[in-house]
Amino acid sequence: MHQKNNAIWSLAILFADLVLASGTCFAQIRPYVGGGFGLPGMGFKSSYVGDVGVDLSVQRLLVEVEAGADTGNKEDTGNGYTFRTHGLLMVRSTRPWLFGGGIHYSEVTTSVYQKHNRWPILAAMYEKDSWRANLEYLLPGSDSRYNLTGPLLDLRIRLRGSEKHRTKLERNMAHHVVLQPTQHPPVSRIFVGLRARV
Repeated sequence: MHQKNNAIWSLAILFADLVLASGTCFAQIRPYVGGGFGLPGMGFKSSYVGDVGVDLSVQRLLVEVEAGADTGNKEDTGNGYTFRTHGLLMVRSTRPWLFGGGIHYSEVTTSVYQKHNRWPILAAMYEKDSWRANLEYLLPGSDSRYNLTGPLLDLRIRLRGSEKHRTKLERNMAHHVVLQPTQHPPVSRIFVGLRARV
């Protein structure tokens, strides 16, 4: 029941973001799909990744809503997949900077267990014509048993037309890493892929 409520809550946030996006009259809406692969890390084996999302730009505001999944098998069980979604609301400052925040949700499912978490996000984005770098910081989440916090870097580079090369580097550290860095060093997970506007 608790997992069902969390999934419904996350979908409600995603729906609210989409309603906000579709309700704006003079918006530039850019939906996209993407795919790629993930390198091993953070207790996961290599994986295939798929994402769908939409960027909505209205005057000084940018809304990004994205959902995706990957086949990253957990090393401790040898199977599993991850579903994740996030929503960001960014305000354009002096070009090319945007600042804002949002929420990130992730759920890992294996044959042995299922775990999930929600994180509030603080974000800064640097956007030029041919590339965009989004640095997010995941604040302490909703489930203290699996509480990962830390920076997440999303880098997108335009290749040609509407395709973008996308590299997402997640560098997360457990809450107690700061206190015991030698016993629990920071860990990373990298996704690389292509996305195309639809």
